[in-house]
Amino acid sequence: MEEKQTLKQWLDDLESKGHEVKVTWEGGNDDGSFNAYVDDKEIDTDGKTYGAILIDIVADAIAYGSFAGDYSTNGELLYSEGELSGTDNYSCSESACLEIEQKDYIRISIPEYLWFDTINISTEGYHEDEGISVSVEFNITNGPVVDEHNSLEEELSEKLRKTISKRLENVKEQVNYVSCDWNFKFDDAKVINGKRVFFIEEIDYNYECGEDKDICIEITDDAEEIAIARKKEEEERWNSYRNSITADIKNNS
Repeated sequence: MEEKQTLKQWLDDLESKGHEVKVTWEGGNDDGSFNAYVDDKEIDTDGKTYGAILIDIVADAIAYGSFAGDYSTNGELLYSEGELSGTDNYSCSESACLEIEQKDYIRISIPEYLWFDTINISTEGYHEDEGISVSVEFNITNGPVVDEHNSLEEELSEKLRKTISKRLENVKEQVNYVSCDWNFKFDDAKVINGKRVFFIEEIDYNYECGEDKDICIEITDDAEEIAIARKKEEEERWNSYRNSITADIKNNS
């Protein structure tokens, strides 16, 4: 790195010669990385190079730290006229529960004469892509498993797949992933017109959330000094924390 140039002078010099400087990032779920480029060619980001300082400035501004958390983010900032500007594309997944109105409860009807101990129903999958899958299984501790058990499992699986998917179409959020389990005991059923009937009253699901946020970072003449000072402060704070933990371990051993 040329010591005679500040970071801003270096950036302005490249811009005046028609070069493009950008910083990109991608991360989330406890992992992530930054990269710096000049004309789409990755530059050195080790030590106290211009690339490393640029990344420190951007990382401090977007404030994702070590990218810990259940979310994803990516972005790109371009340098122009003293500013790094671009967009942070942030997305996350939240959990929710669809509580079904009583009149719309999902019915599982089994012939009253068909014996079983429990019926286990599970569903999972991405609602918008290949769709959810539903598995229905009769558990029988004592007694035979007859063909009707098997055929009814297949019939109920397909029927429930369509019904659950239709119920989720009324959810205001953009449903992403669905994963539910229902376990019904034989004696918990209501007997209605020769059928043993169970009801699904709620469905758990995940939905996508997020936002695209404009980022603008002013690069001042002293931006390099500020970035280095902040980096040093962070390192000192981390070392202090680590030393404190080490001392506690020693005192308690």
